[in-house]
Amino acid sequence: GHALALGDDVILIGGALVGLVLGAAIVCRSAAAATSVVDGRFLRDGFAFTVRGINYYPGDYAWDRFWAQYGEPPVSAQIDAELDRARDIGVNTVRIFVPFALFSKDATPELTGHLTDFAQRLAARGMTAIVTLFDGYAGSATTPYSEVDDTASFGHIDLVANALAGDGHTLLIWDVKN
Repeated sequence: GHALALGDDVILIGGALVGLVLGAAIVCRSAAAATSVVDGRFLRDGFAFTVRGINYYPGDYAWDRFWAQYGEPPVSAQIDAELDRARDIGVNTVRIFVPFALFSKDATPELTGHLTDFAQRLAARGMTAIVTLFDGYAGSATTPYSEVDDTASFGHIDLVANALAGDGHTLLIWDVKN
């Protein structure tokens, strides 16, 4: 992949990351943990970081069911078991997909709390997250890819960013779909 540094941020364009294809992603920088790219390698907290990642939905609760049923005991137990298994085989980064339709202006505090909780589960295992925004956007937006839809798009970004705002150490990068 290619990385382009813009000030303190790094943007990956068309990068392949351990089998995870990223359209465009912004590397997160925060006071809690700084992720940067130096000489083509990720650094976290000043140390080399090799991404060993997976795309993730719970095996029995894929796509929108992941977030809609997140708080149910069988889903919660499955998430913990699968994250433990992933960590045990060396996975250190989990890519999650945030559906545009679910995480919009109408999202409940319970739903946004699921994002926060998931980040905490990753942190407890020493794992990082690649957070994919705008999943299912074209099929969910009123007038996709137009100025008319800017308010909804910025609302989606704000909602997800605020849900994850207190967890700067877990977030590795933002992945912006299409």
